[in-house]
Amino acid sequence: MCSLIFTAAVSAQAGVYWDANGTTAGAGTTPTGTWGVDAYWNNSGGNGTPAAWSDNFDAYFSAGTDATSTYTVNVSGVRNVASINFEEGNVTLQSVSGGSLNFDNSARAIAVAPGRTAIINAPLTSALAKRSAP
Repeated sequence: MCSLIFTAAVSAQAGVYWDANGTTAGAGTTPTGTWGVDAYWNNSGGNGTPAAWSDNFDAYFSAGTDATSTYTVNVSGVRNVASINFEEGNVTLQSVSGGSLNFDNSARAIAVAPGRTAIINAPLTSALAKRSAP
């Protein structure tokens, strides 16, 4: 397993947002938790009712604008994603219990907002990489 650090601009897209503070707006200053265990996915403002992860969505870290600290989100099991977007705070995605990130066929990738840091310590796979050559 390798660590990756990405820095690039984040584009606005519909998706689900990491939110560790329930129905309170935002995600909390340090929204730690476990992706695949905790029902921490919400709307962009973080003021809805958080739900469990559903495969192949665009994942955003985090809801609202208050997740300003450095925090870790553990990744448990295989999480199927369309894209991963880091907008708030400095985030580490850490594999636990065989956690990995599998990108769908949409050919989207990982985006990090300017001035933010994202570290991914989890295996990355892609359905695109599994295609055979013609």
